[in-house]
Amino acid sequence: MSADSAMLDLYVEEKVLGSESRFFREAGVRFGRLAVGKVADNDLPLPIRHRADRGKRRFDAVRLSVELEQLEHGQYYIDARLRLAFDQPDVFSVLYYPSENPPLEADVELTPSAPGLSEFGWRLTGRSQGAAVRAGGREFRAVMEAPLTAQELTGTMDARVRFVKRTMRVPTTKEAEPKEPLRFTLDLQEGTFAYLSAQ
Repeated sequence: MSADSAMLDLYVEEKVLGSESRFFREAGVRFGRLAVGKVADNDLPLPIRHRADRGKRRFDAVRLSVELEQLEHGQYYIDARLRLAFDQPDVFSVLYYPSENPPLEADVELTPSAPGLSEFGWRLTGRSQGAAVRAGGREFRAVMEAPLTAQELTGTMDARVRFVKRTMRVPTTKEAEPKEPLRFTLDLQEGTFAYLSAQ
């Protein structure tokens, strides 16, 4: 099944009956369509424009919408890590743009991963310890580098969150992660994108 968006279920591991564990779905992240468009040379860093292999590489703007699912009443996120990874080792992140749609909240800090990797990463945290990261949608933008001859790319979308949950009125920090990431395919020639399995 393919789709332009897909929900990634996140689970908390809880110990039960001695050493056994059970996984409970506590949160979710909906990833939207990965949109890709050409980047003008003037918008690229100067060192990239002067690279000897510039004519053999393509540079595309990447735009990804992500929505943190609303938690149960009284619960709130304090940390969210989002990851977009390509299977192809010759596809790299080049640079990241500030979040603008909507503008990032004043009390939330966005930390992107280091450029030059075959993956893109964004981390949302509160600017003060224990501050909430609101649920809802955000858009992240970056620049991707790939071979000029690249056609179809594949990869995964992944997320991990930390949130506060009250048990018997006592706040407890929980960590939730997926059982497996979402897989996707991106056709650079046709401009099409799809998740290979949608929930």
